[in-house]
Amino acid sequence: MITINDRWSIDTDPRNYILMETHNVVDKKTGFPTGKSTTSIYGFYPDMPRCLKAIARQESFDMIGSGNMTLREAINRIEEIERDVYDLFVEAGAD
Repeated sequence: MITINDRWSIDTDPRNYILMETHNVVDKKTGFPTGKSTTSIYGFYPDMPRCLKAIARQESFDMIGSGNMTLREAINRIEEIERDVYDLFVEAGAD
């Protein structure tokens, strides 16, 4: 499994790249975080570039939707994620 950051990781099976999202568990009664986290499948992708684009797309949607990001900042964030992933591959010797 490749850990991208605290939120995202990528796993594989024989046919797919599996994008996994980690999120905080929220108590249904109180609506407050329990301090625990869980990981769920976000999606299945046929290749790594599509998987990485899904991360960048969702991160950008989240930031733009919250009003905390302009289009230029979203593009910069996508490029930053792509650089981070490339750096992980270089560190792993998969260049």
